[in-house]
Amino acid sequence: MSLGALTDFAARKWDNVIVGKMFGPSVAGTYNLAYNLAELPALQVGEPINDVLQVTYAHAPEGERENALRRSMAILALVMGPLAFGLAAVAQTVTLVVFPAKWSG
Repeated sequence: MSLGALTDFAARKWDNVIVGKMFGPSVAGTYNLAYNLAELPALQVGEPINDVLQVTYAHAPEGERENALRRSMAILALVMGPLAFGLAAVAQTVTLVVFPAKWSG
């Protein structure tokens, strides 16, 4: 599990090193904050729902697992799509309100 957590972290954060090397630590910090804000719906809403759904697949009858997967993907898209687009629509306002002006990129 530790190896899985490490590879998950590396897959999400490896590009920060490249951005930092190319553009400096100030831009890398802004880039990291923007990425974290964009990733918020997936991590805070999508992952817990997915964790619950994964357990239900194991208990579903053999022939119903494919349909259960399709239904869960549709439900996640129905929840996550508007959430992600809504956050994108208000992201600039949220960052202006939440973060100090010296952090604006």
